[in-house]
Amino acid sequence: MNMRIILCFILSCLLCSCAEKSNDSKNESLTLVHILIEDSLENLTDEFLLSEVVKDIEIIPLETSDECLLNSIGNIAIGEKDLFIVMMKTLLRFDRNSGKFLNTVARFGEGPDEILYCKGVGIDEQNGLIYTLANPFGKNEMKSFTYDGEWRSSVKVAKTGAWMEAGSVYGLGTEADRTYVYINGKHIFRRMLPIQDGSKELWQLGIVDTKGKPVMKIADPSCVGHNASLSIEQSIHSTMKENIRYAISSSAPSLNQYYNHINCLFENNDTIYRYSEKMDVFKPRYILHCGIRPDFMSSHKLVKDRDFYQYINVSDVLETKESLFLVASQNKDAYLLRVDKKTGAIRCMSEEGTFRESSYWNTKFPELTVPGFTNDLCGGLPFFPFDQNQHQWIAKYEAADLLEQIDIDELKATEALLPEKKEQLIRILENLKEDDNPVLMIATLK
Repeated sequence: MNMRIILCFILSCLLCSCAEKSNDSKNESLTLVHILIEDSLENLTDEFLLSEVVKDIEIIPLETSDECLLNSIGNIAIGEKDLFIVMMKTLLRFDRNSGKFLNTVARFGEGPDEILYCKGVGIDEQNGLIYTLANPFGKNEMKSFTYDGEWRSSVKVAKTGAWMEAGSVYGLGTEADRTYVYINGKHIFRRMLPIQDGSKELWQLGIVDTKGKPVMKIADPSCVGHNASLSIEQSIHSTMKENIRYAISSSAPSLNQYYNHINCLFENNDTIYRYSEKMDVFKPRYILHCGIRPDFMSSHKLVKDRDFYQYINVSDVLETKESLFLVASQNKDAYLLRVDKKTGAIRCMSEEGTFRESSYWNTKFPELTVPGFTNDLCGGLPFFPFDQNQHQWIAKYEAADLLEQIDIDELKATEALLPEKKEQLIRILENLKEDDNPVLMIATLK
């Protein structure tokens, strides 16, 4: 058992009574808060209005050309004047105001200034640098570039061959790629439990500085407690289908940055932890009461059995000034819950999905869509963040979906709180082509 991880977690728990400063400079008590999920799924409402949590919205149609075709976006990072978009094998820069393509920051290749496989993007505006995790499961390097694409450095953040890939929540595609985020000079890596590389280290959240020096390694406490059950040594190259089906693993934790702290939710867990960037402390913050829970082994199987989905599972968290929004699921229903941070009152929206059969794994899993916010600021499709940073939510809309699902005449007749933004959306739709790059909406939180 990794004593370093255990001591880190014990120290974090002992600091639960400390206080930290929130974004509005007021002291915030860190007494554990209990959230009654199971008792609230019947408190249904028809909609959550985007205007209740957002003060402004930007609409950005990304330029389409042979140089910048976006077929699979992994992450989106927002600078003061720039947008940086990660695809698996490239990192592109666009103008934030117009959506015009500016340049390729990193290209596909094996040279020091190239990437074979790109995961995540972080912006250091003060120094004009872009960071990206390059080649996870390969060289595992943090590479930095200037905005114009000049390579500056490569820093080793894990041994070659260590499995740094991070999985998404099974059945709920609620956020962007979950491998890497950057905050104020620190790189935060998320990974699945490392069944593929035979590692004995159980950490799922690692923090290093810009020189690659470790700051903290954190594991889900339940995984530490089941260390003996997790000692599976299998190489990804020798794993057989019938063996990996019963392997014990866990996806990367879901992270939500809100100003100077980060909310962390481990897979199938009943606790939301908080990392304070100012105090460099990681500790429990919210306890989720989800009713009867599955046992550890069934909830951490790499391939879940059908029975697992009968339990309530909270898979994502978003924080605003007055509320927590939680993404949850049970059976084939997806929920978006709004928790009032002052009173604890909960309202929720739900959307029914369907069970899909996997012939490869001989099991069924839910295919779900999380309910979105009604966009009363400018109209259009429901809003749900694909990616986010400390004070902004980013939604992306495929051109084909916008053209198929929005009636322009109906949109013109719709009332909007920001009519000039509605008119901008209408103009974009009138000139949009089905195979154009996505349209982004950046919502700035109150």
